[in-house]
Amino acid sequence: MPTEDYGTTKAHTARKDKGLQGPRASAPIGDLTPRWGPALARQRRLHWLLLLVVLTILGTVAFFIYKNASLAVVSLPGGIPSGNPGPATGQVPKRANNDEPAGQLSPREAQRQQSSKERGGHESAMLLTGKVVCLDPGHPSENNSGRTLQNGVTELEVNWDVALRLRAYLEQAGVRVVMTKRTMDEYVTNRERAEIANTSGAALFYRIHADTGTHSGVTSYYPAQPGQKDGVRGPSSAVSDSSSLAAEIIHAGIVEAVCPPLRNNGVRTDRATYIGRRQGALTGSIFSQVPTVLTEMCVLSSKTDAEFIKGESGQSSMARGMANGILQFLARHDESTTAP
Repeated sequence: MPTEDYGTTKAHTARKDKGLQGPRASAPIGDLTPRWGPALARQRRLHWLLLLVVLTILGTVAFFIYKNASLAVVSLPGGIPSGNPGPATGQVPKRANNDEPAGQLSPREAQRQQSSKERGGHESAMLLTGKVVCLDPGHPSENNSGRTLQNGVTELEVNWDVALRLRAYLEQAGVRVVMTKRTMDEYVTNRERAEIANTSGAALFYRIHADTGTHSGVTSYYPAQPGQKDGVRGPSSAVSDSSSLAAEIIHAGIVEAVCPPLRNNGVRTDRATYIGRRQGALTGSIFSQVPTVLTEMCVLSSKTDAEFIKGESGQSSMARGMANGILQFLARHDESTTAP
């Protein structure tokens, strides 16, 4: 072994005997602990404290985001959720034509909802738990089967589909809904429909139809005066007055939701209809003892109207507008009946 290697090895061995490590001398580890151990411990405690503070702040922020998001589901304009409730059968709605996917809003619909929010809309305070609304999806009845196919859709189908969506919206707002029929094809006379509304304790008898003709657009009707049918004269002046108020408020909600693309034909009296001219009022109105409104959602003989109402987004928009108007009327009606 060369002399320089031997000398290096010997010196290294001597340093190990004295508690030193490596080719160069350094202070023993034990000498460092008193000077740096407590400082490092304090620094680590400080780091853990800062981490705890940051986690607390993040948790608080996450809680408020979750809380506000939960309220947003309940407190949308009119108390109506913005998504698509779909048919009340529990089935996921199928995508129709080129409409927006179920639950997804078009830019125009999102803008309308934002506009409604800015005007106040109906917040969660407007939820009227315990109120009863009788929904009447039109046909089949003594006047019409509703099964005539027009532009790929029947009135019977769209009346039923929109009624189910409307029922879902109202029930989510706390309203109890009574239907005048149990299935789409069930035959119920117009007098029986009114009597169902009367015996259910409903605050509103709302009738859902679709028109046919050379015109287009959405129209709402109410009984401005009594008519006569089967020896019965009605409705009363009190029912006519409250029906007028209901028609104006509900129609305004519909117009906000669907006009355009649908044409707004405004609010008219029953006498503007064929049967109303003959009887003085529609049969359902004559036998109704509660406020009653009939809405012709569109004109199915109009290709544009038919395309709108047979699509899921059109049906949801229509039902949402109806629900917003109904909730407004219920609130107004409740105030008027409880006023001293």
